[in-house]
Amino acid sequence: MAHDVTPEALRAKAVEALRAPGERRKRLLTELDQAEAELRPLVVEAARMEVPAVQIADLTGLSRNTVAAWCRKGSTGGPSRAHA
Repeated sequence: MAHDVTPEALRAKAVEALRAPGERRKRLLTELDQAEAELRPLVVEAARMEVPAVQIADLTGLSRNTVAAWCRKGSTGGPSRAHA
């Protein structure tokens, strides 16, 4: 019976539903940060070797703006985002 369900039980169910996809998202963001740290110096070097930015973007899934920003900052730029 739906009328027997308390707001607390509904909140607990909502929290539980968030748990697995939230943990997966956090893991994937960590992996993405690691991949970007590995990629950054390679992108800078490819640009230095005159590989077109559009080709770098196509090969890496980065935007052309990100490729350009990384090349301006060099391979020692900071993380691309902060995670909460």
